Amino acid sequence: PRSTPLYSSAASDVYKRQHEAAAEPATQRLLTTPLQVTILTALVQQLGRAPRERWNLFSRYFAYTFDREIERGTYASALLAEHRSHIERIHARVALLLQVEAERDGGAAARMTKARLEEVIAEVLAEDEVAKEQRKELIHEIASAAENRLVFLVEPEPGKFGFEIRSLQEFMAAWALSAGRDSEVEARLYQVSKAPM
Repeated sequence: PRSTPLYSSAASDVYKRQHEAAAEPATQRLLTTPLQVTILTALVQQLGRAPRERWNLFSRYFAYTFDREIERGTYASALLAEHRSHIERIHARVALLLQVEAERDGGAAARMTKARLEEVIAEVLAEDEVAKEQRKELIHEIASAAENRLVFLVEPEPGKFGFEIRSLQEFMAAWALSAGRDSEVEARLYQVSKAPM
């Protein structure tokens, strides 16, 4: 009797592309942690190729996770689809604040209270001139979604919000630091350059 192939053609293609990516010097350095290997696998499956820089790896993974959450039709799908730029900036702002907290607390895993998360959400929405009536409702919706999972933002312990994976928090904090005009970015980088974290 004929034996059934262990892998489907599609799985075999993904496996082959992963091995090709692992053989490339530019990609090899991205395969140093289980998280990076997992992200690379997901991206190779979706894109057919692997990003060559760590920034691109995490950036594409954020976009991939964001899009996947929209497509899954979950509690947060409509919110994510309609408020992508707000939610991206909320992630970046929360990550940067948590990095600052961790720096102050000597490297401890920082978390944010729901009240503080709501303040951050309110700040981002106000900066984008979202009407006050709509802002109040959105603050509640976004914070409630984070209680379950909002892309990378989670509630790992009751009443405390943050990122499950420190590397993702660091990536989002870097995103916050590098957003804006060159002069703003330079000033921010100068300000944080002495901080170990």
